[in-house]
Amino acid sequence: MKIVSYNIQYAKGKDGRHDLARIADAVRGADLIGLQEVTRHFPGVPPRLAEQPERLAELLPEYFWAYAPPLDLDAGCAEALLHLAESDRRAGAPQGLVEDRLRAGIAAAHTLETEAALRCALAWHLVGQERRAEARLATSGIEATLTRVAAPARDRLRLRLCELLLAQGQAERARELMAGAAS
Repeated sequence: MKIVSYNIQYAKGKDGRHDLARIADAVRGADLIGLQEVTRHFPGVPPRLAEQPERLAELLPEYFWAYAPPLDLDAGCAEALLHLAESDRRAGAPQGLVEDRLRAGIAAAHTLETEAALRCALAWHLVGQERRAEARLATSGIEATLTRVAAPARDRLRLRLCELLLAQGQAERARELMAGAAS
C-alpha cells in the first residue's frame, strides 16, 4: 500500500507558483493521500484557485475525498470570525468564504451566546441564498440553545430568532416563541 502525506502550503510551490495540477500529478497513484493546508478563499491565493478542495477533486476523480478547514481556532477566534464573515459579506466576498468562516466560528465557540450569534448569522446567510431547508436547520439549532442562554442574552436571541422565523415564513412559530416569553 502506498500512502502519501503532502503539505501543499495552499498550493504554492517552492517556485512561488500556485499550481494544483502539479500537486495532483505528484500524488497520483497513491492508495491513500493526506493533504494538508488545502483551503477555500485563503488570503494571497489566486481567485482561480479559491476552491481548492473541489479543484483537487476534479483533478483526482478516481479518489474519494473529505475536507476540513485548515484552522485550529480558539474561543476568541469565534467572535472574530463572526465579524469577519459579516465584513466579507458586505464587501461582496464569495458566498463560500462567508459560510466557511461562520461554520468555523460555530465549531470554535466556547459560549452559548457566541455560538447562537454565529448560528443566527449563518441562518441569515442561508436565507439570503434561498437555501431554505438549511436555513431551517440552522434556525432549529438556535432554538435548541435558547433555553440554555443567560436571561439578558436570551431576550436578544429570541428577537433575532423571531426575525429569522418570519423571514422563513414561519409567523406562527414566531408568535409562539414571543408568547412563551411573555408568560
